[in-house]
Amino acid sequence: MKKPMRIQIKAWAASLLILASMPAWSNIEVSPMSAIVTPQGVTLVKVTSKAEGVRFIQTSVKQVLGPATKQENEVAESISSVESIIVSPSKFVLAAGQTHNIRLVTMNLPATEKVYRLYVESLPAKDGEAKVDTEKLKTEVGIDLVWGVVVHVPPSNPVIRLTLDSATHQIINDGNFHLKISRVGYCTDSDNDDTCRWFKTNKNLYSSQKLVLPENHQSGKIKVDYYNEYKHSSAQAVLN
Repeated sequence: MKKPMRIQIKAWAASLLILASMPAWSNIEVSPMSAIVTPQGVTLVKVTSKAEGVRFIQTSVKQVLGPATKQENEVAESISSVESIIVSPSKFVLAAGQTHNIRLVTMNLPATEKVYRLYVESLPAKDGEAKVDTEKLKTEVGIDLVWGVVVHVPPSNPVIRLTLDSATHQIINDGNFHLKISRVGYCTDSDNDDTCRWFKTNKNLYSSQKLVLPENHQSGKIKVDYYNEYKHSSAQAVLN
């Protein structure tokens, strides 16, 4: 008997170019691809069916360690942890054209921001869970995506603290959550941006991570423009 050909591809939130074209031929659409848990400890991810038939959706979640670095890796989340994140529902059936919300909940916000990746996978509906056109599936060639949604969980008491290590020429995030460093400036007058020589960085700097200065700093003030994703606001810091 001929089996349907299934192609599985992982979709990452960082792969913007790929994601721009994938919804046109994927069986489901997932949004947003980057989610933020509210101070109340909850966020929603929407799954919409783009298939003609019934789909079986299953999810899993992993904690991301060393995010935005070469050492980034993932570990399974421990459900025994008081700061663990709960996915509900973890499995469900999605009819053609239907939209369903996945709810992510944490009962206790961490002392330091945590980052997770929620995996959402679309599969043909299993026997007994929904009626499926089996004859159609025998000859169907489909593409199943495993969507990876980045989920940020804020600290219970957010602290912003950027410091400068003059010896190593590095900016250090001594706060407890990530900031997007948009640019770094070397300024003769800290009150006048026009006196600054600016360098674009556009890098997420997570807690305890370091960012090497664009060039060795000789004199003057160092200013950093950053974006706070939780507050949806930009600000500036003078480091020396």
